Amino acid sequence: MTRTNASYCAVPFFETTAYARHAIDVVNVLAPNGVATLQSLPISETFEIDAAFHAELVTTNKALLGVVNSRRDYFKAAAAWLDETPNELLDDLVSGVYRVKEIDETLADSDETIKTVVSFDR
Repeated sequence: MTRTNASYCAVPFFETTAYARHAIDVVNVLAPNGVATLQSLPISETFEIDAAFHAELVTTNKALLGVVNSRRDYFKAAAAWLDETPNELLDDLVSGVYRVKEIDETLADSDETIKTVVSFDR
């Protein structure tokens, strides 16, 4: 894929094809601050990645997130671990919690911001 202003994808992108090269293509079409999730285990293959890929992620604040479905027991164990994590640790890392309708505020540039969170609670 080639990147042009018309090809920017301003919505989250979910890749589920198990084709590893799509991760590179996804980054090229994401808008700045875009997020893509890779949700499948790729087939085994080897290919080169240009350093420009890394630069594109960093300089335009794009993110790739790898996720896999987990069993309920693993989810419960992770939730229990998070429940035991001291609130002070999370308070130190999270600069702000926003509702979905306030998502534009999460992208505000500030020297004080470490991490912001979007809450899907009603």
